[in-house]
Amino acid sequence: MKKIYLAAMAVAALTVSSCSQDEVLNMNPEAGVKAIAFNGAYLGNAAETRGSVTDLTALQTGAYKDNGIGVFAYYSGTTQSNATTGWTWSDNFMNNLQVKWNTTSNNWTYDKVRYWPSATEYVSFVAYAPHSNTQTSSAAISHTVGTGATDLVVSALEKDKTSAVNGGKVTFTMGHVLSRIGLKMTQNNLPNDYYITLTSVTLGTTEKGLYSSGTYDAITEQSWTTTNATQTLSWIGTDMSNDGKVTSETDKTSTSNNADKYFFVIPQDFSATDAALPINVKYKLKVAEGAIMDYEFNGKINNNFEKGKAYQISFTMDYDALPGDGNNKPIAITFGVNEIPNWENDVDAAVTMPQ
Repeated sequence: MKKIYLAAMAVAALTVSSCSQDEVLNMNPEAGVKAIAFNGAYLGNAAETRGSVTDLTALQTGAYKDNGIGVFAYYSGTTQSNATTGWTWSDNFMNNLQVKWNTTSNNWTYDKVRYWPSATEYVSFVAYAPHSNTQTSSAAISHTVGTGATDLVVSALEKDKTSAVNGGKVTFTMGHVLSRIGLKMTQNNLPNDYYITLTSVTLGTTEKGLYSSGTYDAITEQSWTTTNATQTLSWIGTDMSNDGKVTSETDKTSTSNNADKYFFVIPQDFSATDAALPINVKYKLKVAEGAIMDYEFNGKINNNFEKGKAYQISFTMDYDALPGDGNNKPIAITFGVNEIPNWENDVDAAVTMPQ
C-alpha cells in the first residue's frame, strides 16, 4: 500500500541520566535529557495529488494541514515488547498528541514537549492521520464514513525505541486502512449526435449497505470492528469529468470521477452471493432527434473491498448490445470492477448485473 514515512528525532546529542516513569510523564526532565521532535516526513512512493487522499502534501499544506497527525506512545521502562510478562500497551506517554507541520520552520511541531528517558528505557509509538480531537485510544481509532470523503492512514507499531538508537530517530510507516472506490463510465457504439449523461450512481441501500462507522485497533489486531451496514454513497453527474457526459467523440467516450470524488469506505466483504452490494445507475440518453430519455438500472457488486486497496467500478454502455431502434433503443450496461493493489495497478474483478 502507499506508505507515508514520518521521522521523529531527538534534537540534542547529550548524555542522559536515568529517569523514572513519573519524571517522563510529568515532562520535568533533568538537565541534558533529549526532547522528542518530529523533524522529517517522507513518502515511500510518489505523493498522491488527489484532494481527499491523506498524503504528505495534504498533511503539510493541503486539506489536512490544520489536523496534522495524532501520536500515541507507551513508556515501558526497562521492559521490552518481547518480554514474557510486564509489557502491556497503554497510551501512558502520548495520548492523541497532535503534531502539525510548521511552514515557517519547515518541521513537525507540537505542544507540551516530551523527553526521551534514559538510553536503557523504552518507548513504543503508533500514529494516525488526519488527527481528530475525538480519538481517545490507539486500540480503537474511530472512523465515521459520512460522505465518504475522508481517508485514514495508520502506522505500524514502532516498538522499543530509545534515544541511543539511530540518534533517537523514530520512523513511522503509515498505510491506508480504508478501501478507496472510484467510478468510470465508457460508451460503446454510440451514434453521432447522441450522448449519455449520468444522473446518479448509488452504492448500497439502507437495508444492505456499506459500514457506516467502526473502530480500528492499531495495537494488537490491526483490524476493524464495525457497526451498522446501512451506509449509502452516491455520485452525481457533476462529480464526474465532463459532468458525467459521454459522446462518440474520440476524447469524450468515457467519464471518470473527479480527483476529489473518490469514496473512502471501511473494508467490507461482498463476495458471497447473498452479501452482494446493491448498485443503482440512473442516466439520460439524448438522441439525434433531440429527445432525452431517462433510464435506470439496478445491479450488484460481488467483491471483497480490502484494507489498503483501491477499486474502480467500470461501466460500459453498449448501444448495440440490445435489440431496438431509434428513440426507444435501450442501452445495455455491463459492469466491471478494477482492483488497484497499492493504489497503483489495475486488476480485473467481477461484477454481475441481472438479466
